[in-house]
Amino acid sequence: MNAVSHLMVLFEALTHNEAGCFYNDQLFSGVAIKHELGLVVGRLIYREGEQLGDYVPPYLNQPEHAILDTVLESVLEPICVNGKPYSGIVYSVSQNGHVSGENVFVDGWEGQGTNYHYDSNIRHELALDSMLGEGDLLEEMYEWDELGGILSWDVALTSKLNDSSGSVSFKVGQANEIANFTVTGEFFRIIDNSEKLVCPYNKVVEELSGFNIGSITELYVVCSQRIYAQQEALRALISALKPVRLEMSDYGYEWNELIAFAVKEGISEFKIVSECSEQETAALHTLMASQYPHIKMV
Repeated sequence: MNAVSHLMVLFEALTHNEAGCFYNDQLFSGVAIKHELGLVVGRLIYREGEQLGDYVPPYLNQPEHAILDTVLESVLEPICVNGKPYSGIVYSVSQNGHVSGENVFVDGWEGQGTNYHYDSNIRHELALDSMLGEGDLLEEMYEWDELGGILSWDVALTSKLNDSSGSVSFKVGQANEIANFTVTGEFFRIIDNSEKLVCPYNKVVEELSGFNIGSITELYVVCSQRIYAQQEALRALISALKPVRLEMSDYGYEWNELIAFAVKEGISEFKIVSECSEQETAALHTLMASQYPHIKMV
């Protein structure tokens, strides 16, 4: 599930001999951070103890400065250096010279970054912005457990060309089931670009569905004209995920066909989150009572 990244350590944590560079008595593969009094002056890539080149962080709008967290005046945001809000990368250092975090700050506030589990190259969290195509901004946020299992997945796409947007997000429950699943706007574009993501949507859902205990608890649709226009994509998602509950942000007569399709696909619960008009509420209850009395209204 793309939880594995490079192991990152301080350069002084390595030992060197004719066989190469070692970390914890093993030939080192990863990134070594060189610094002078907390100011980063080099980031070197190693493979099996051999230096290969320079590491370039993967973040959009590459920061010019990088420091260790020992230079920070406070860990509370906005973080400051020399009395001024800091813009650049901060490397968090834990035991044995292991770097546990690489985080980008702009004017003292954290944005993109990667955090790792202790003494590991297994990511704990990743927040990444990137450009996709012409004018499309991707925002990816993930969380993994210590074994690399996905815990949360959240991707949003915003197009600067036509001011459109869409998102897909879900969390994983304790039994490796997808506990909830939310789609907004042009969510289908994210699924179409699955393989371009750090943690591909298609692969994660396929892997989880292979060993989860039950169906997805809920599929939450944030209703809008834009998402209504994607009826085919919504139906495909319902067919693939088989949610127990269909949850919608609001209700109107135009959604009746989608409700009917979801019932056909096996939902057993239905919920409307926001308050509807009295007319819409009455129409919805009449619809459910007359056509779907076996569906629980939550």
